[in-house]
Amino acid sequence: MLMRKREGRKGKEEEEQRRKRRDERKDKNEEETREERRKRREEDNEERRKEEEKEERRREEREEKEERRKRREEEKEERKKKREDKETTLLQFS
Repeated sequence: MLMRKREGRKGKEEEEQRRKRRDERKDKNEEETREERRKRREEDNEERRKEEEKEERRREEREEKEERRKRREEEKEERKKKREDKETTLLQFS
């Protein structure tokens, strides 16, 4: 009778130890999973930020290019007008 109680208690203790180890493994796996998700989120955010910066640089470059084009066009028009004015002045005095 005493042996059965010991065996029963021992079995319960072993079962409790198994349950405890299983819970610890489960907690560890959940923590690793959370950590992996956090790292993935950070990597995704970093990649998104880099893409946004790249797109911003492209946009700025396009704007600068357009401004240069407009400036060249304006300068060209100014030269043309000066030339026409000069020709007009020469024609008036000839």
